[in-house]
Amino acid sequence: MSKICPLCGAKNPDNAKFCNKCGAPLEQGTLVCKVCGSKNPKDAEFCRVCGSPLKPITRLVKGRYRLLKMIGEGGFGRTYLATDELLFGRKVVLKEFTQKKKSSDVIMKEGMILAKLNHPLIPKIHGFFEDKGRIYLAQDYIEGKNLRVLLESKGKQSEDFVLKVLHDVLDTLVYLQSLDPPLVHRDIKPENLIVSNGKTYLVDFGAVKELSKDALKHKTIIYTKGYVSPEQRKGEPTLSSDIYSLGVVAIELLTGMHPDKFVNKETKEINYNVLSNYRQELVEFLVKMTNPDPSLRYRSADEALSDLEVVTKMATLRKFIQSMGISNSPSEEQKQAILKSAEDLGIPRNKAKILISELESKGGDVPPKTQGGISYKKSTTTQSKTFRERLKKIISSHSSMPVKLVGSLRAMNNKVAKIEFSDDGSLLATGSWDGVVKVFSTKTWQRLVALKASSGISPHVLDVKLSPNARKLAAASATGEIRVWEVGTWLLAKSIKGSNFEANTVVFSQDEQFVFGGFADGSIKAWDTVTFNKIFDVSDLGGWVLRLETISRYLFAGTNNGHIYIWDIALRKLKKVLKEHDGWINYITFKVTTGEIISSTEDGELIVWSARNLKPVWKGKLTSKNITAITTTPDKSMLLFATGEEVHVFDMDEKSEISKFSAQHRVTAMGYAPHSLYFMTGDEKGTLKLWKFKKD
Repeated sequence: MSKICPLCGAKNPDNAKFCNKCGAPLEQGTLVCKVCGSKNPKDAEFCRVCGSPLKPITRLVKGRYRLLKMIGEGGFGRTYLATDELLFGRKVVLKEFTQKKKSSDVIMKEGMILAKLNHPLIPKIHGFFEDKGRIYLAQDYIEGKNLRVLLESKGKQSEDFVLKVLHDVLDTLVYLQSLDPPLVHRDIKPENLIVSNGKTYLVDFGAVKELSKDALKHKTIIYTKGYVSPEQRKGEPTLSSDIYSLGVVAIELLTGMHPDKFVNKETKEINYNVLSNYRQELVEFLVKMTNPDPSLRYRSADEALSDLEVVTKMATLRKFIQSMGISNSPSEEQKQAILKSAEDLGIPRNKAKILISELESKGGDVPPKTQGGISYKKSTTTQSKTFRERLKKIISSHSSMPVKLVGSLRAMNNKVAKIEFSDDGSLLATGSWDGVVKVFSTKTWQRLVALKASSGISPHVLDVKLSPNARKLAAASATGEIRVWEVGTWLLAKSIKGSNFEANTVVFSQDEQFVFGGFADGSIKAWDTVTFNKIFDVSDLGGWVLRLETISRYLFAGTNNGHIYIWDIALRKLKKVLKEHDGWINYITFKVTTGEIISSTEDGELIVWSARNLKPVWKGKLTSKNITAITTTPDKSMLLFATGEEVHVFDMDEKSEISKFSAQHRVTAMGYAPHSLYFMTGDEKGTLKLWKFKKD
């Protein structure tokens, strides 16, 4: 009669004390996990499947660490999530070393190595200690998911994500290799890479080894199948061994395939055909990372990181080309634009030419010329006329104030500088001179988050923008900073010091791939919203850049000298300068239904331009007073502007004011909610007011 393992179900000899398959004790009796239902040996404290406690844990390790859950188990021992009761219950990771082959002296020596590590993407070690015959390591707990969990839940990952992982881990390896003596991790795999707050942390240094002459005399063969380099498999790791393992992880992330599927079990050769659908420069980079011959591989992380920068910049350049409609048969002008973008990004000219050759080989239609104007997708919707007539009817039915105040909130500690609704109307973002951006849900009008938008002596927020699909949020401040956050998680993606002068305005490209900033030094700059490589930089506009707007592949910039500059971003070329205005440009927008560009100045001048030939079709005066805030209805049929406390409604079709009312305080910002009769004002006291056009 054989013994059945309570953990894995394997059959074992009658006299066996431990399972010959999984190593679990073969004692009588089992404990069933209340969380996952798995069977465990009766003396187990934690479930060996899900890690949950099987019984109340009352003991404290070293008198201070309370074990919460087992989060890992391997050849070196077990890893627990614990709380440090002496530090107010702060969560930590506690590693318990149970490997009998290692003496306490060896483990403590490794602990001394780890304790010296100081890198932002390596969990900080708090100490090594012994308790009741066991040696423990306490270190920071990183709240996040390891790459194995991400692969199992979501499958293959995007190229942008993989590039970020590669960058973070290579940066960590550069640090490890810069130490004296250098360190090799020796166990880079998805389980040991944790993604938290958009960063990838390298964890589990149980196999770390110094590359000193003395250390190399003692061969220790440690690795995880599938991820190990040929030389490490022989017990002879080098600086490039970790690079090989990281390359295998990157291939797994891109394809969603475990190394068993693309690494030959006998020859250990990698089948690079699984990367056939990916960019040439990325494939070449991964092939060099995983070359079985160390002499042909990247010899250091610093060398690999340098090449990765080119790969990420090439990704930015490809996005730029795609975003601006340069897909097939590029013209000579477009080729020169691509080469100029590559030069600004620091991409070798020969690599940019390879990309151009790829485009030429595709062939296809050449984008039509615009005959002096700008090209755009014209809308055939009738919503504009319907909404205008509905709103005008509501306004005309009231002899006095045509709006009612729905709600009021003192949201800011200083004047409101910008009000921005998302395109679907579900989010409201506001910026203030107090240096804070606040985001609200328009369903509940509850604040979702408050974000510090700048640093320095003058933190005034001057502009706020939600990207077209509301995936990103950007703010421009008086310190010259542009900050970009991920909507939902509200993590800061990047803080960019664009200038030593004010960042007056910020805008996204319509596909969200790029963010543009306009500055008081007369410059405009643009960055990729994933890697934040700079893709566009122009200066000396002769005045402060006050307003930016993107229309199709064109960028409009309004300045304090009354000029509007129009760039064809696809060609990186200034298309035209509109010089009809005299005052400071405070607003630029586009009416898709009629193909008209609308611009205004702070002193009340309004011009409507034809997109076809970029010439004025109407010019007039909105008011004799200074405009303190301005917005339009979503269909651009009505324009709302404030002159201090007064708010005016201007009919864009009849070119006349049809109503006005008092907002009670000096209005400094306005925004209109999409698909509704609601709009919002912000004033100099930091108060937000929600208004609605009355129906009766």
